[in-house]
Amino acid sequence: NAQRNCQQVQVIAADPATYLTEASIGQFECITIDPPADLEGGATTLTQLQSDAFRCLPAGGVLHSIKPAHSGYTT
Repeated sequence: NAQRNCQQVQVIAADPATYLTEASIGQFECITIDPPADLEGGATTLTQLQSDAFRCLPAGGVLHSIKPAHSGYTT
């Protein structure tokens, strides 16, 4: 879909906590966070990931955070 719309997508398979804390401010235009339902640390960890991701976005950037329905997270 991205290719059809002449968009560039970069998929990064890494530990998100480490990667996001080391990424540059404003490095990405859009970030999707899709944690497993059994994310260690639960909602607290997800909130920290979201905060770190926001730091990597420029003004007007998009953060897409997926919350598994069966996770019980309340963020």
